[in-house]
Amino acid sequence: MKAWVDSVLDPYIQGECQRLGLPSSQKAILTLDCWSVHRGKDFREWMKRCHPSIILLFVPGSCTSVAQPCDTRINRVLKHSIKKACIDYLAQETQAQLSRGIPASKVQINTSPASLRNASTEWLLTAWTWFQERPEIVLGAWKDTKFGDWDLSYDTLTSPCCQCIVEERFQDDQSFSLAITAQLPENPEFVKADSPNYDDDYAIDPALLPSIHGALP
Repeated sequence: MKAWVDSVLDPYIQGECQRLGLPSSQKAILTLDCWSVHRGKDFREWMKRCHPSIILLFVPGSCTSVAQPCDTRINRVLKHSIKKACIDYLAQETQAQLSRGIPASKVQINTSPASLRNASTEWLLTAWTWFQERPEIVLGAWKDTKFGDWDLSYDTLTSPCCQCIVEERFQDDQSFSLAITAQLPENPEFVKADSPNYDDDYAIDPALLPSIHGALP
């Protein structure tokens, strides 16, 4: 899991920040199910230490079918695509043996780990390519993740109505506001005003300081 975060998730987030013109410290939300590894203290503390800008959000148990985009649409389509690629492979292997004159009752498919390892890689690539050509499937999964009249699509979460509700909740519910802000990591570049490292001239253009000092009585 840590390797996936380091080599896949974090580079993706940084790439999106660059594409959208956002700072590298932009917060991101990682939605996870309640698998013991995800909830484990070791993983959660590692995330806070090594990836403080990524906020973990857990889907309650037995709710992934309605609250996790991968389960609402993506996984079913992905598994179907892999299964179809597997069946096509078996059919091709069978046809190749039949064309060589091997009786149908004597046809044997090589199921050794080495053979299936190479073949299954192609099945996965076929499924991945299919999704790359149909981004609307992935986008639709977020829209299928519904809670009453709300869903997790970009259009819904960035709508004026949603933003208004969030702002009202922050103003009216102090415990909610504190619970959310407590999950936001501190900006390492932020220096408190009462800190000995605070420089009250930091926001002033250094080029202006000589003229300011010269104008003082």
